[in-house]
Amino acid sequence: MGIRVNGVDKMLVKEKLHLKLDEAHPEDREYLVRQKHQGLLRRNKKIEFLKCELETSIREVQNLQSLLSEVHERISDAYYELDSEWRFVNVNLKFCEFVKKERDELIGQLCREYLPNVITKELFSQFMKALTLQQPVQFEAFCESTGKTLLFKAYPQNERLHVYLSDLTEQRKAEMGLSESKAKNNLILESITDAFFAVDHDWKLINMNHVAEGIYQFDRKTVLNRGFWEVLSKSVGSEFYAKCIKAMTELTPQSLEAYSLYRTNLILEANIFPCQEGLYIFFRDVTEKRRIDKELLRLNNLHLIGELSAGISHEIRNPMTTVRGFLQIMGHKQEYAKDYEFFNLMITELDRANSIISEFLSLAKDKPVKLQYADLNEKIEAIFPLLLADALKSEMNIKMNLDCIPQILIDENEVRQLVLNLVRNGFEAMSPGGTLTISTHAKDDYIYFEVLDEGSGIPPEIIEKLGTPFYSTKDYGTGLGLAICYSIVNRHQASLDIKSSSQGTKVTVKFKKAI
Repeated sequence: MGIRVNGVDKMLVKEKLHLKLDEAHPEDREYLVRQKHQGLLRRNKKIEFLKCELETSIREVQNLQSLLSEVHERISDAYYELDSEWRFVNVNLKFCEFVKKERDELIGQLCREYLPNVITKELFSQFMKALTLQQPVQFEAFCESTGKTLLFKAYPQNERLHVYLSDLTEQRKAEMGLSESKAKNNLILESITDAFFAVDHDWKLINMNHVAEGIYQFDRKTVLNRGFWEVLSKSVGSEFYAKCIKAMTELTPQSLEAYSLYRTNLILEANIFPCQEGLYIFFRDVTEKRRIDKELLRLNNLHLIGELSAGISHEIRNPMTTVRGFLQIMGHKQEYAKDYEFFNLMITELDRANSIISEFLSLAKDKPVKLQYADLNEKIEAIFPLLLADALKSEMNIKMNLDCIPQILIDENEVRQLVLNLVRNGFEAMSPGGTLTISTHAKDDYIYFEVLDEGSGIPPEIIEKLGTPFYSTKDYGTGLGLAICYSIVNRHQASLDIKSSSQGTKVTVKFKKAI
């Protein structure tokens, strides 16, 4: 057999060439030789080109392998490659550090000898899944022997497997710490008495607490991750809306106080804080606080008037008594008989002025009270005949609904005045034929005394001013009757509340039960 060059038998080619030459004409022979020679030259050039292409491809593959090896060495994950017998074909330095072995010690060795026994079963189950389906797999495993949480990512390549191994221990600890921190924050947010909203930079509602659910009557499951201004659509264009926009754009805390647009007569204090996520918004119900502030201001005014009255009453009453005495004397003289009616009118007005001074003294903060255990029902029943007489005189009806209640600490004289003032105010608010109801009952730690009339009601703007000295809706009223009631209630550490509608007005006095 002849010598073969690049897959061609040279002897066979030579014999065929001579055969062709013998058969051909001399001129044709020369042509055939040139033609064959040129063909061989073209084939040699093509072969040389293919050889160059092959060498280039080999170099590119080698460069890619080198680059891949360099990448494997630079990545933070441990990497190893397994053959069909589960032997190491390639490993990077991170994996060597992980198993505490040199690269030469690992290549060609079975991987099960160097991987934690705790995860071997799960590990190979996942590896078989990747090879069988020829699809990547990813899973976490906890190694009890090292206390580490590991993440495996396996990529099949025919019968080989490329595996990347990450240590997630610190990440999981950080996530657990973050989760615990979030749980604590949520616990705090659910424990506070303020309503809380968290809004991101896109104005999406990302968190809220149960107090916010209660105030705004929202179910957080239905509003979370929705637009904040979609949820609080009534607030768009309000002062609160402007404050939120300012806090978000200028990154400065904002605050305001206003009536709620979502619940009647609810006063809310809003505090808006810029944060990394967007805005933290806290709402505090200050309705009761503002009521107490207003009540304290009113009581302080009453006390000031009472103390002023106590200071000057003696100086005023002495000359008034003198004037009254001389008027009585002069009124009985014959020479002034024709002016008796005028003297009597002046005496009546002096008595009225003296009565007003006495009422002023009732407003004094330091007026002594004698608190004793007593049955409130008995005190009401004792003066009921007097109340009934007032009702008959005014052509009205009065009835009592007194429940069984325990004794409480009261000043008998002051409570008597309180009942008379409230009942007579009720009579003055009704037309003839109306019915006034007095009731008492116990609930929780309090005793309630209520007076309900059937008058036309009191406008809200007037209710706020009731109890202010000299403010009265009656033509000849001094405005001191209800002011005195407030003072009596305050000295008993009780509270007085007025609710009114077009069907009538109910005044409720709430006493604390005796301990």
